[in-house]
Amino acid sequence: MKAIHVVASIDDEAAGPSYSVPALGRALGRVGIKTELNTVDLKTKSPSVRFTHVCFEATGRPLRLARSTYLNAHLNAKMPLVNISHNHSLWTMPNLYCSWASRRAGVPEVVAPRGALHPRALRISRRVKQVFWHVAQKSACQNAAAFHATSMQEAEYIRAQGFRQPILILPNGVDLPNIDNVSPGKPYRELIYFGRIHPIKGIPRLLEAWKRLKVKGGAGDWRLRIVGPGQDVYARSLKANVKTQSIPDVHFEGPTYGQKKFALLAQADLYILPSDSENFGMTVVEALACGTPAIATKGTPWRQLELFRCGWWTETSVEGIQGALEQATAMPIGELKVMGMRGRELAEKEYSWDRIAEQMSDTYEWVVGGGNGKAPKCVEVS
Repeated sequence: MKAIHVVASIDDEAAGPSYSVPALGRALGRVGIKTELNTVDLKTKSPSVRFTHVCFEATGRPLRLARSTYLNAHLNAKMPLVNISHNHSLWTMPNLYCSWASRRAGVPEVVAPRGALHPRALRISRRVKQVFWHVAQKSACQNAAAFHATSMQEAEYIRAQGFRQPILILPNGVDLPNIDNVSPGKPYRELIYFGRIHPIKGIPRLLEAWKRLKVKGGAGDWRLRIVGPGQDVYARSLKANVKTQSIPDVHFEGPTYGQKKFALLAQADLYILPSDSENFGMTVVEALACGTPAIATKGTPWRQLELFRCGWWTETSVEGIQGALEQATAMPIGELKVMGMRGRELAEKEYSWDRIAEQMSDTYEWVVGGGNGKAPKCVEVS
């Protein structure tokens, strides 16, 4: 079995797919699927992914469309030589190149929207997306043999657009880090937000909830760390808001990657993702893998935090976040650690990359076979 995967970018700042798409490719290789990843180099030299990776320079403006005549030509040449294509995200030219090349070659295509069809995501640059949708993106998606959703919630958003193809519902996985050497003995307790500094992430909501908590006298020995890359103008506005409102114990930090990221998450007492919307929320499972309990809003699909008693799944509001923070920061350190260990067990059991790759492999075989026979358990057939 040979597969081509396409995503616009795996630059460090390109969010969750920067990690999850290469990690999926590596895991597929371990179960016998020869995978080639195709990307465009948008900002920085893309990192090594430890399997076949073809990266092309952008050749047009605007840069966010990731145009590349070289990538387009390469996909047209290589597509007839593979069994299946896996197209990650929407709204960029590489996604269209992949769909067009798959159709020309008669190769079945799996489309993974990666959150792009979430209602809140669709409202961002709404007019531009409406034009792009009607001109090219909708017809490209209609050509898909199947979709890949990372949660049941995302599958519902795919169905809401009228698509009736089979949907493979498989989450992202996580590499379990070694947490035996976590440095103990901090003089304070730590809540961390780790991710992009972007309006969709709900950071102003978090800051307001944190301010109210502190005004009430809660979380006296806690501090909030906000860590990640972002637009300079937006990040500066958040920092100015913290200073103007005298919100205490808030620290902004630049991005951290690789093993340093996992060390940072493992040393925290609590993780929070206050997003408006997420198709998955990769940082939540990364925090759980580090043994750190998490708070996530209902804009994310993380109901498992409640079901497995490893965190809080709260309303997407200042009041909801404040209530979860009040409960969490009042808990003894030992109880939070027990919650974190339950989260670690959940990550190991449900989010192993090898387990996910085996199910993906079964689905590829089924799709390539024309969807004949019994569908794999992870596939929802309309």
